[in-house]
Amino acid sequence: MNLRTFWPQPFHRRGFFVRQVRKTMRVERREGESVEQLIRRFNKGVVSERITKTYREKMHFVSKSEQRKEKRRRAERNRRKKMMKSS
Repeated sequence: MNLRTFWPQPFHRRGFFVRQVRKTMRVERREGESVEQLIRRFNKGVVSERITKTYREKMHFVSKSEQRKEKRRRAERNRRKKMMKSS
């Protein structure tokens, strides 16, 4: 396997070198394993690696300020949930 295809070369953006890493999920069928079990193991791996969440987040550009606002909103929502549980 050629390492250049696995680890792409860094590219220059706004004065920084950024390395793109592609996440792929790969499972190989075990001896005596059914297709349903293989698919279930694949889906567990995808969820644990948070591949779909990352994909959805990167579908649209979100500015840093919007990310901070969302983080504050989530923190406030979690605080309110905690207060409701403790009451």
